[in-house]
Amino acid sequence: MHCAYPRLLRVGLSVLAAGLACCSVASPQAPPSERGTVLAALTLSYGPPVDKRKPFFVIAPDYVLTPVFSSTGLLIRISIEPKSNSPGRDPGHPVQLSKSEFEIVLANLDSIKPMGNHEEDLGAIVHGWRAWETKRYQNAYLRTAELIGYGSPRPVEFAYIYYLHPVTGIARLPRGSNPQDAGSFGLVCVGGEPYIAPKAEFMKLQSNPFEPQTVELAGPTNDTCGQLP
Repeated sequence: MHCAYPRLLRVGLSVLAAGLACCSVASPQAPPSERGTVLAALTLSYGPPVDKRKPFFVIAPDYVLTPVFSSTGLLIRISIEPKSNSPGRDPGHPVQLSKSEFEIVLANLDSIKPMGNHEEDLGAIVHGWRAWETKRYQNAYLRTAELIGYGSPRPVEFAYIYYLHPVTGIARLPRGSNPQDAGSFGLVCVGGEPYIAPKAEFMKLQSNPFEPQTVELAGPTNDTCGQLP
């Protein structure tokens, strides 16, 4: 009689295992955070991050790349800057990436999180020995500081990618801004942080300026909200 118990136990365990397998198929796990996949891809390309608390990666002898994530783990910004980004750096000998070096880095980043099709060149602002250029892509804005006086193509000193992502809040315009002056985009401030708003999102915010809304914005950027009204 007792010899039947091991067989019943084995059958019971088999049924339990099948049930667990069925449940695991019926209840798929949540997708991994974009933060994890992006950091893994950057580590594969450039080696382990220098500081895991605020990860940045060495991409060239004098350059580091820093990803910034939202509270929900979305990649919202990438900065490419010299290691020694200090005010006392000799302006006569700025650190730089050749245009070809920068294009290789940009292509790699685009394979990790695509910016989408190029849609518009938004012009350049010359300040000192730099020409700050902004380009609009389907899913992001690319802002670069190219060095003047080095021939063509000009080398890149700084670069920032601002990815479009959902932002919720009440948008305010910096003092002196005029909604009528907005071209294909406008600068708005949400929660005291500056963002780039594509034209459609900018007009949506302006249509109901006193209520929280969720819109697709790029940033926070390196701009300033200045003195808000």
